[in-house]
Amino acid sequence: MPKPRSAMRRIKEVLRLRAALGDNISAIATGAGVSRSSVRKHLNRAEAAGIAATAAAAMADDALEAALFPPRSLPDDRVMPDSVAIDQDLWRHRHVTLKLLWVEYKAATPDGFGLTQFKLFILSGAGNLGPVCRCTGPTKPVTPFRWTMPATRSR
Repeated sequence: MPKPRSAMRRIKEVLRLRAALGDNISAIATGAGVSRSSVRKHLNRAEAAGIAATAAAAMADDALEAALFPPRSLPDDRVMPDSVAIDQDLWRHRHVTLKLLWVEYKAATPDGFGLTQFKLFILSGAGNLGPVCRCTGPTKPVTPFRWTMPATRSR
């Protein structure tokens, strides 16, 4: 699970201290109450976004967050796995696993999904034909199982 982001007030404090203290990362970290690695991360994000340390104080929190943390874009040209063929392989062959099918998919399409996204795509039923009865013989009526607790004796 990813680590939660720092609050915008802490990021603004890091940028304010950068303007006041200069390049002293340790002093900025102590003053803002965050680790030195977090200070470096916030300063690198601000530099990549082209935000000066003095200009960050005048920005609204939402605007600063949008500039520092732009939404990630996923490539649209990703090849989707063939969920029907994968479902058939899983049912036909006893020793086939999702990881084995993912390895084959990844070898065919190196820019495709990672293992977790592949599993989510397949297990969510995306592209499947819907619920299918895989009954091989005549079905029997199901009787509900009734179970009662044994009586206990009190002394």
